Amino acid sequence: GDTRKGQLKFYGIICVIIGVLIPCILASFRDITVGYDVKAYVTSNFVSSKLLISNGFWYYFENMPEDTEIGFAYILYLGNIFDSLGLSFFLIELFIIIPVYIFLVKIRAQSSVTLGMATFYFLSYNFSLSVMRGGIAMSLLLLAYYYLNEKRYKIAIPIIFLAILFHNSAILLSVLYFVIAKLQKFKYGNIVKMVSLSIIVVLFLFTDKILSSLVSIAGFA
Repeated sequence: GDTRKGQLKFYGIICVIIGVLIPCILASFRDITVGYDVKAYVTSNFVSSKLLISNGFWYYFENMPEDTEIGFAYILYLGNIFDSLGLSFFLIELFIIIPVYIFLVKIRAQSSVTLGMATFYFLSYNFSLSVMRGGIAMSLLLLAYYYLNEKRYKIAIPIIFLAILFHNSAILLSVLYFVIAKLQKFKYGNIVKMVSLSIIVVLFLFTDKILSSLVSIAGFA
């Protein structure tokens, strides 16, 4: 009856909380010598910037030793406030996992949430510990694409902007999405999809260099 359903729902919520918290806690105790983003953006902006937090976030952001996107910078700022690098790692992983989980819940009629999360952990968890900025952006874009496909633009567009705050790649990938959506209406749509996915991977890996080159060509640097 209703009592049984209530119990199952409660147990389900507990399992979700455990399933999200354990990877985040493990991330907070991770090795700080492994991973591109860790060495390039996290440890340098944490160890070197503790004295900057007394003047507020904007001062911290403008004077960071290693420039990074404002969203990622704010997570590092929170870690600095509490003098805890582990807190920053916890929040980073949380921002990666939650959008993926919400996306899987949204499509649960077509796919198992449990299987989807297990697949994510087995295939992408280690990757998320290294490419943190991009991991957050990609997770947010995954959720945004769901709402775009549902034509719920008032939800999708703010999520895309949030993704951009964590990695510049979200700009190019968002534009590419709309291009793919148009091209798929034509003949050979599946081939277009496969080629587009390859392009997405390349753009994701080389976004910083691409944007720097575009800025230089435009004469801003």
